[in-house]
Amino acid sequence: MAILGLGLAGLTVAGGGLLWLQHGQPQPVPLRPASTPTPSITSVSLIIPAQYQTITITGSGFGTQPSFTKTTSNYLRLQDETGAWEAGYSCGCSNNQTDVVGVTVSSWTDNQIKITGFNNYGNSWVFQPGDKVIISVWNPQTHAGPTQFTTTVAD
Repeated sequence: MAILGLGLAGLTVAGGGLLWLQHGQPQPVPLRPASTPTPSITSVSLIIPAQYQTITITGSGFGTQPSFTKTTSNYLRLQDETGAWEAGYSCGCSNNQTDVVGVTVSSWTDNQIKITGFNNYGNSWVFQPGDKVIISVWNPQTHAGPTQFTTTVAD
């Protein structure tokens, strides 16, 4: 294997990879893409004013995640802008902000997410016909995002 010295404080290129020489021993340097692609939502099925329904989010770059029931995630948020409430999101931030309304996700693939219901849905936390809903998705593996899609609750 040929090693080409770059003269940059011990950095060398060996066989197409970047190595750091530490105490005369080559150490691999992890290489990352210049940018991580952001997920993209291309369509969302109808959202109806009901606790149990199937909402299909279609697009690309969603990553994968096991299904989950009646909980929140750091990677999915449904915001009812008209009703001033949101579901499914747990920011993972220092103030531990978590939505009261959780979601059930029956499947999460790189190209599709299926939501099949909500828990703690009721009182003032309900979809009404005509409500503006913003759906946000982050990729669980790369943390890229969010991508957002705006839709309206059907009659």
